Amino acid sequence: MERRDFLMGAAALGALLAGGPFVPARAADGAAAAFAATSEDQVLASLFPGLPARPSDAVELAAPYLATPGQAIMVRAAYRREPVQGIAITAPDAERPLVALAVLQRSAGVFGLRLRLQRSSPVVAYVLTESGLYSATRRVKVTRGGYGMSFDTLDHTGG
Repeated sequence: MERRDFLMGAAALGALLAGGPFVPARAADGAAAAFAATSEDQVLASLFPGLPARPSDAVELAAPYLATPGQAIMVRAAYRREPVQGIAITAPDAERPLVALAVLQRSAGVFGLRLRLQRSSPVVAYVLTESGLYSATRRVKVTRGGYGMSFDTLDHTGG
């Protein structure tokens, strides 16, 4: 079993068990399509049809600014103003943008995971509450050296 298949099944099972106002049928049906989507617009249409995402300072997204290719980085999304029904994390520049989907049942909205990026990309957290869909974005720059420059730019002349 591949990791992506496992995650899709876990997301669908979590949606069925949660039974909360996250619209479980839509979450179960949309999770497989969302994980298979190749663009962020397809992910949003599968998971949250008809809901516009509004950028919000209330969504706290913690992710490092720099990473090396394939390095596991910690990403954490939090929303504490009202109970959260679900959190989706995307990396829009990745081949498969949906990274994780957490179906929550009126809980404190905190979700964290380790993520590996092969190239620079924004990381976006979408938080679904009773009052709407909110988002926050953080750009993660992926460089070979991990310090904002590649080895190709170093001066190798010895001087």
